[in-house]
This record gives sequence, structure tokens and C-alpha cells, in this order.
Amino acid sequence: MNVTFDYHFHGDLGLLTQRGGAEAIPVLKKALLDANPKVRWAAADMLGTLNDGSGLEQMGQDFKTFSSDQEHLEHALEVTRVLAEMSDISGYEFAADLATNGSSHGQRWRAAVVLAQIANTDKNTLQTMGRNPVAVLKIMADQEKHEGVFFVFIDQVHKILIDRSDMIEIFAIAKESKHHPTPPPGSRYRMAETFHSVAVRDKDKTWR
Repeated sequence: MNVTFDYHFHGDLGLLTQRGGAEAIPVLKKALLDANPKVRWAAADMLGTLNDGSGLEQMGQDFKTFSSDQEHLEHALEVTRVLAEMSDISGYEFAADLATNGSSHGQRWRAAVVLAQIANTDKNTLQTMGRNPVAVLKIMADQEKHEGVFFVFIDQVHKILIDRSDMIEIFAIAKESKHHPTPPPGSRYRMAETFHSVAVRDKDKTWR
């Protein structure tokens, strides 16, 4: 569909990378210096998909800048997501805090996306570093009250998290949430029940 509708989440940079592959690297590297932070993290993200870590340094600088400014914490989470996709999980504590304590809906769902990505890191590495993103996602499954944030949380965990066992455990908690006790209109089942059922059904399948 992306090809048919000439669309990419990261706009022109994403399309350039999708079509040109490694030929897009010089343009992407130049975009790392763009004044618009969204362009910078799109460039770093696309470079990462080409196994080029050129964006790591700039993303590290952006994270320091945005995470120290209360008005730009969502920007910091977007940067943290890009870092996590490039196997840099230095933003774990930042995301773990905002997942449950974020003051805005955008902070909490973005933090969940970051944690789901970090959870794909080698488990021995996470244990050695004292990081447990799945535990934080379980807390969020139990405590998140906002319907929209809860939906994005469930949807993104299902799309991102590779370990089916972890996914099933998170959804098992979510489907019992006291904050979301009723099914959506027209459905017999609560949203998290449906996702839990799908995760259990697919537990022996290769992740996408």
C-alpha cells in the first residue's frame, strides 16, 4: 500500500530510502544536520534501517537537549525510540518513568513504544544492565486509565514485541484491567481480550 499510495511514515526521506537503498545514505547524512528535529530523527531512523549508525551521535545530542526541557519530552521520546531501534537503550530509565508517570497522553504512549522496542534487546544484555522493560509494560497494562493511550499501548506491543511469551503475559494483565471493563461498541470482547487471544493463537509462529 505504501508503494501504491506513494507514502512513507518518514515522508520524502523514507521514500528515498525505500526506493534507493544505500544510495540514499549521503542525503540522509546531510539531513542529520537539518534545523527541524523531526527531519533529523527521520534521517537517523532511515540510516539505521540501512545498517548505518551515523545518526547515533546526533540522536544522543538531541536526547540530552529535549529530555532536559519539560516542553519537549515527547520529542525526547521520539529520539529515544530511534536510538532503541539502533540497539542503543540508554533512554530506558527516561521511558520507564514516563510510561507510568507521564503527564500527557502523548508521553505515555510514546514511552510504551520505546519500551516495546527496548524489550526486543537480548535478554541477557537487559538483565546485565538491570533493565526490565517488560515489567514496566505490565505495570502500564494494569494501571493505564485513558482509553486512547491504552489502545495504542496494546496495539504497539502487539506490533513491536517479538517475544510471544512476554506479549501474552502483558495482555493477560491488560485484559483484566479494572479501568477498561467493557467491550467496544459492537464487540463481545474487550479489546485486550482480543489481542490476548491472537497472541496465544500465534505463540508458535515466527514473529512477522
